[in-house]
Amino acid sequence: PRFAPAWAALGMMYWGMANNSLVDYGEGARLARENSEKALAIDPSLADPLALLGYLDVIQDADRDGGMARLERARQLEPHNPRILTRLANASTRVGRLDDAIQHCLQALRADPLSALAHAVYGNACYFAGHLEEAEAARRKVLALSPGWMSGHFYLGRVLLAQGRAEAALEEMQREESEFWRLTGLALALPWLGRREDADDALQRLRALDSQGAASYQF
Repeated sequence: PRFAPAWAALGMMYWGMANNSLVDYGEGARLARENSEKALAIDPSLADPLALLGYLDVIQDADRDGGMARLERARQLEPHNPRILTRLANASTRVGRLDDAIQHCLQALRADPLSALAHAVYGNACYFAGHLEEAEAARRKVLALSPGWMSGHFYLGRVLLAQGRAEAALEEMQREESEFWRLTGLALALPWLGRREDADDALQRLRALDSQGAASYQF
């Protein structure tokens, strides 16, 4: 019970499940925060739980400035930790610091070139920065490194949509194994092909699957 890294890992697992609609979003996010705080109460020097708490502060609009400060402190504690660098990148994207987000991703990739997570977050940052060729390459790299990556086909499809390649995007959405991400993708891609009734059906199924969870902030 006094092993702080286990509490930190538990917090990360709950957040991963909440973010992918594997548990109730509110409950998963609460447990992610609660277990991260337990870890820091035992060992305040741990960077991972500090970074997760900062990230949650940013994306939940609880304390954006404070959250970014927590993330920066975590990076100072472990400057070459890809998990921390990618959380900082995602948070930087959220607050509109896209150049910073890309640089944090590149640092993460230098630390671990085979990190599917780092390639995924880099693809996300490039997508929002409008660097769509780089975003596509990063998202394809994720699937090459980890073919079963949850949401991998969804995010590749989203890049293809931004490129105007609706048929290819729909194909990727249909290949997504996660029902949550597949329905999210279908609801986004089908209107581009004039299939609005099918898109509405996918959206309704998504809401029925996850009315109070991660689906609440995907659109």
